[in-house]
Amino acid sequence: MNELHRVMANGALANIAHPYAWSDWGIGDPTHRRLLTQMSWFYFDRDWRRSQGIEHYPITADFAILAIDTRLTPAWAQARSEALMSGSWDDSVIYTAVNVIQELAVTLECRK
Repeated sequence: MNELHRVMANGALANIAHPYAWSDWGIGDPTHRRLLTQMSWFYFDRDWRRSQGIEHYPITADFAILAIDTRLTPAWAQARSEALMSGSWDDSVIYTAVNVIQELAVTLECRK
């Protein structure tokens, strides 16, 4: 992320999609080095790092988070759609169970 920030122009956008940490795609792929959740992206925001007292971390990147979109597995997307029609859906379930979110799509804006 530091290198991405280095080569990007101020105001440039980065769109990144990745397997969600608590999915088989995130956990099971042996090529993945780290599990990423929505919280992971805040570490690349300099203001957030300062507010948390962790500005000493070796991160030089500074990105504004413009969007973090969750992409549910097909079965959960269908269940959510049906439950929303009946008014019985609670979004908190998608963050507390394994294999509900398949991936995250993140939009970042470079700040220099």
